[in-house]
Amino acid sequence: MFFKRFTFLALFATLFTSAVAQQLDATFDLVRFKASETQNMVELYCSVNGNSVVYKKVPGGYQAVVALELQISDSTGVKYFDKLNLKSPLVADTAGLMVPFNLQKRYFVKNGNFTFAGKAKDVNSAKPASDIEVPLQVNFDKSKVEISDIQLLESYEKSAEKNDYTKSGMKLVSYVSSFYPKGFDRLKFYLEIYNTEAVVGKDKSVVVFYRLVPTRDNMAKLTVGGQKVQKTASVNVFMQDVDISTVASGNYELFIEVRNAENKTIASQRRFIQRSNPAEVNPDGTVAAATPGSNLPPAFSTDLDSTKLDLYLMSLRPLSNSAEGSTIESLTKKGTVLQKQNYLYTFWQRRSAASPVQAWLDYKQRIEYVEKNFRNLTFHGYETDRGRVYLQYGQPNKISNERDDINRPVNNFDSKPYQIWHYYQLENQSNRIFVFLQENLGNSNYALVHSTAKGEITDNEWRRRSSQKFQGVKDRNRRNNRTFDREGNETTEPQ
Repeated sequence: MFFKRFTFLALFATLFTSAVAQQLDATFDLVRFKASETQNMVELYCSVNGNSVVYKKVPGGYQAVVALELQISDSTGVKYFDKLNLKSPLVADTAGLMVPFNLQKRYFVKNGNFTFAGKAKDVNSAKPASDIEVPLQVNFDKSKVEISDIQLLESYEKSAEKNDYTKSGMKLVSYVSSFYPKGFDRLKFYLEIYNTEAVVGKDKSVVVFYRLVPTRDNMAKLTVGGQKVQKTASVNVFMQDVDISTVASGNYELFIEVRNAENKTIASQRRFIQRSNPAEVNPDGTVAAATPGSNLPPAFSTDLDSTKLDLYLMSLRPLSNSAEGSTIESLTKKGTVLQKQNYLYTFWQRRSAASPVQAWLDYKQRIEYVEKNFRNLTFHGYETDRGRVYLQYGQPNKISNERDDINRPVNNFDSKPYQIWHYYQLENQSNRIFVFLQENLGNSNYALVHSTAKGEITDNEWRRRSSQKFQGVKDRNRRNNRTFDREGNETTEPQ
């Protein structure tokens, strides 16, 4: 893969899970194609969650409006700047669920390094605009076989029109997300392959393989895939509509590979896909086709400490969707031992049909670690922020604290205790951190206050919070010469 795909999911939505006020939720995707020998085409897809915006009365019904500012620039200056209003469909009232509304635009650039900047504002809301700025690299090499980014599709149909939605005689409406919930059982995608004729030869054949490959945190077996033979050309169009109804929940990569007649890989491309496909759960907590209790593998039955079943089930919450979470909650309250064992087995069978036992044993080690290291008098390990992150993402590659943090301000000798967990690779992300801060003296339950991972809480002012005094501490520069109670209140020093 010669360049990196950029997908910005819920960029303008708040990352603070405690927020109550309505927040603008817009999703952007940038996909790159080669337009000619000298021009490349960057397609911008934007989708706004209709339930995250304010609707106002207009002639004919109610409507929401999002003001967008879109800019592409390089070291020489601004190449494109668009300022426009994206309007929702008219609705008769605002009582029901609102549909998303979308935008597709095209920008033409030469090979080079650019910056994409975007700003979004709910016109009918007093909340301030949100903005992003990300690097955008476009570099198609005409001496190699290259593959465009993968465009995920919501729908497609033949069309003779010429507009921002049409390519190769088809109207292509983008699916602006990488998440496929239950009921979204078709994975439709479009891509282009360049230079096969020039590199492989005229009137030759290449084979295009596609497959859905589990990521390293998903031990499910290979799910769907296929191949197609194509004649070489300057541009080969490849589009598929794949049934994923049987694909288990988990994280995957849609992997594309082009091979020549010698079966040698000459180009490849990939895109992250997340699937949620929970099996139907019976009232007793079992799943259709579940293994009968007496036939459960020992790791889920005889080798399992039945007194810890509730702990094991609740510790699955960081990996669970809402439906699975509800089932776990119900089972821990009124389920039998056999029902809990069955559910634990089916949970891992759905995620790792090839090796559910090993998947469970690996995760069980995480549970035991967080119980030992993060449990306190009030919370189990899985209920703490550090425990949840460890269960969800695994062991960090590096942990630093307020004493050895090389980025700590040199004049700050009085910081609250904190830890920075660094993950070099995290699912489809790289170089992500989680910051945990001890906000109360005498309480070792560190709170997650900042992260650079997608979907996690973000607070770029966390260092300022870490430098604030504990409540009741007047002079923390002399803290080691004073005594405090468990709540952080200063007590009288013995004479």
